Amino acid sequence: MDTTRFGRALAALLLALAVRTASAQAAPSPEQEIPAAPSPADEEFFGAGDDLVTEAPEAGDADSGGAGLPEFQKVRWGGTFRLEAAGTADAEALARGEWAGAPGAELDLSGTFFLDARPSEEVRVLAKARAAYPFEDAGDWALRELFADLALQPGLRLRAGKQTVNWGVGRFWSPANVINLERIDPEHPDEELAGPVAARLHAVRGTSNLYAYALLQGMEEDGTVGIAAKAEGLVGGTELSLAGVWRPDRPWAVAATATGPALGLDLYAEAVVRGGGRRTYVVEDGGAPLGVSAESREAEPAFQGTLGFSWTWSDETEAWNLAASAQYLRNGAGYADPDLFTTYAAGVAALAAAGQIGPEDLYLRGRNYGAASLALSDIARSDAGLSLLWLGSLDDRSGKVVASASYSGFKNLRIALSYGERYGRAGSEYGFPGPRRTLGLSVETTGLSF
Repeated sequence: MDTTRFGRALAALLLALAVRTASAQAAPSPEQEIPAAPSPADEEFFGAGDDLVTEAPEAGDADSGGAGLPEFQKVRWGGTFRLEAAGTADAEALARGEWAGAPGAELDLSGTFFLDARPSEEVRVLAKARAAYPFEDAGDWALRELFADLALQPGLRLRAGKQTVNWGVGRFWSPANVINLERIDPEHPDEELAGPVAARLHAVRGTSNLYAYALLQGMEEDGTVGIAAKAEGLVGGTELSLAGVWRPDRPWAVAATATGPALGLDLYAEAVVRGGGRRTYVVEDGGAPLGVSAESREAEPAFQGTLGFSWTWSDETEAWNLAASAQYLRNGAGYADPDLFTTYAAGVAALAAAGQIGPEDLYLRGRNYGAASLALSDIARSDAGLSLLWLGSLDDRSGKVVASASYSGFKNLRIALSYGERYGRAGSEYGFPGPRRTLGLSVETTGLSF
C-alpha cells in the first residue's frame, strides 16, 4: 500500500467523522450537547493526563482521603502492588520430549506509589514513583512523574515538572507520541508511559484547549530547550487536534489526530510528518564480508499515519462481554526493500552483535503493519476469559499470534494460560532467533491498590 492510497483512506475517515460532526451540529439532541468548558478546578487540572473532557470528583468522594473536605484541602496517597510469576516453554521442544532447557521463568515484582497534595485551590503537586525487582540497578527505581499544577488565572494553568504528554490516540502504535520518553508496547498497550521534564501552559477557550510546552529534558545534557504546541477541540462528537514539536539537533514533528464514533465503532486516526536527527541505516555493501554495513546519516522527512477502531458489546444479561480492536500503521520511515534483512540476515545479526546497530535502528523497519485483538470476558458470569492478539509486518509477512485463557474467580488473583506462535523468515521483523511456538502459565495479583 503506497502513501497516496493511505492518504486517501485517511481522508475518507476524516470525511466520515466530519459528516458525523455536521449531522450532530445540524440536529443537536440533549445527549449530544457539548460539555461546558472545564473550570480551573476541574479534574484535568488535578489529573495527570491530557484528556479533553473530564469530570471532577465530588468533595465527599471516598477515594479522596478526607470525606467532606473541600477539594483543595485534601492530600491523597496510594499506589499499586504487582507480583506475577510466569513460566514459558518451547512447545516444539516439549513435543519432542526435550525437557532440558525448554522451560523458562520470569518474575515481575513491582509497585507504584503516588502522593497527590492540594495545599490550596490554585496549587496541586503530584509525585509518582515505581520500584521493580531485583532493586539493584538504577533502572529498578524510577521517578515516573513529579509536577506542580498552578492556576495562573481563570482559564490559564501552568504545569511544571516531569510529566506524561499523551498526544497520540492509537492503541498498538502511536506515531503522534513524539514527546514521551517511552513508546507503546503493542503487547501491553495499556501501560503508562514516562514523559519528559517540561513546563506546560494550558489555556481553555470555550470547548477548545491550547497547549504550549517548553521541553527541558535536554538542558543538563547539552543546554538545549525544545518547544511544542498543541490545539484541540471538540466539534460535535469528534475530537480534533493539531500539534508540533521542535528540538535542536533532534527530530521535529507535526501531528494531527481525530477520534470519534462512526458506523457503530470508535474510530481514530493519526497523521504525522517527522524529520531531522540522525539515524543508523543498514545498507548493502559489496565490500563487506557479509554484504551489509551500517551507515549513519541525517534522517529525511517521512510520513507516518495510522487508522484504527475499537468496539465493545454486551448482551442484555451482561453474561457476555466482547471487545475488539484493530489498527493499521503506515510507516514511511521504514525501508523500501524489506527483503534486505532476510537476504542478509547473518550480516544484520553480525552488525547488531558488534554494536554497530541497536534495537532502535531495527524497530519498525518495515512500512506497513497491522494489529488486531479480540477478548471475551466474564463468560457466562464465570470469571473466565479468552483473548486473541495478532501483530504483523505486512511487508515481510512475519508476525506473532498469542491466544490465552484466564480465570479471575479467586480474590485478588488471576491465572492465565497462553500459547504464542511467531512466523516469518529468518531476519524478518518477527523472525528473530528463539522458540517459534511457546506455552505460558502465569499467576498474578490483581486489584491490589491502596
